[in-house]
Amino acid sequence: MSICVVGDTEDLSSVYFAWAARRRGHRVLELDEQQLGTAWRFAFDDPRATTAVIQSDVGRVEFADLCGVFARFAPEPAPPPGITLDPQALERFRAERRAGLHELLDRLPCPVANRRSAGRSNGSKPLQMAMLEAAGFRVPEWIVSNDHEQVAAFAEALGEAPIYKAVCGLRSRVRRLDDELLRRLKEGTSPVLVQAYVPGIDVRVHVAGDVCLATAVDGIGVDYRFDGSRSYQPYEVPPPIGRLCTGVSRAEGLLLAGFDFRVCEQGWFCLEVNPMPSFIPYQWATGQPIAETVLDAFARAPASRR
Repeated sequence: MSICVVGDTEDLSSVYFAWAARRRGHRVLELDEQQLGTAWRFAFDDPRATTAVIQSDVGRVEFADLCGVFARFAPEPAPPPGITLDPQALERFRAERRAGLHELLDRLPCPVANRRSAGRSNGSKPLQMAMLEAAGFRVPEWIVSNDHEQVAAFAEALGEAPIYKAVCGLRSRVRRLDDELLRRLKEGTSPVLVQAYVPGIDVRVHVAGDVCLATAVDGIGVDYRFDGSRSYQPYEVPPPIGRLCTGVSRAEGLLLAGFDFRVCEQGWFCLEVNPMPSFIPYQWATGQPIAETVLDAFARAPASRR
């Protein structure tokens, strides 16, 4: 059976996933977004896409032969080699090309990690926080505002500086509230999500299918992704937390998800869920088989979805 890796094929998670799939004997097509229309293309033979093919420089695969697709996209993919566009044209080109790729992923009859329809709450952090709380997770107290007086009053009520981050789904650095942010809010800027700071252990829980693999991170500073870390260690997920993670992943249509927690004496506080997690730092540091567990989830899918 064939597996496709779509999007940023030079991303380390994509590279490793392709290697793991080949190691299991799968034929792998690496479909770089930058080369759509040049090195590879796809076509639907009829409006219902009951028969359709992907054709690349390394071969052809029919949709029916696919047992799974791994998708991971770059924030700003380049245009095809040799094509120069002005900034506005490049933005339109990227949007149209990405829309075409999402249409492909939506029509595929096999499991996909992940489609654009999966984990859409990540596009709005306030929506995601409300969703996580409604699902049964404990979340830190939070507000969304661009009113410096309201943010300052929220921080004062907490008794210590909260953290803040972007309200959208784009990757952003988490920081502690400081005078610089209050100054920008006073001068006028977009809203931010302000959240109570939870001291404790950073724990990432990767959900692959119905399996949870957790990693404790000994981080340096507030956001270990940017501030650095000392170590990654496997961590045990309490069954109630595991059930919440798999339940939300299933409800959000996510075959692969990354839940971020702070764990302290008061319990597990869920900070957010990432629908396109880079699992490589966690897998390489701990040996946890995250990519292989996604492949297992592909194999367990019903025959009609492979």
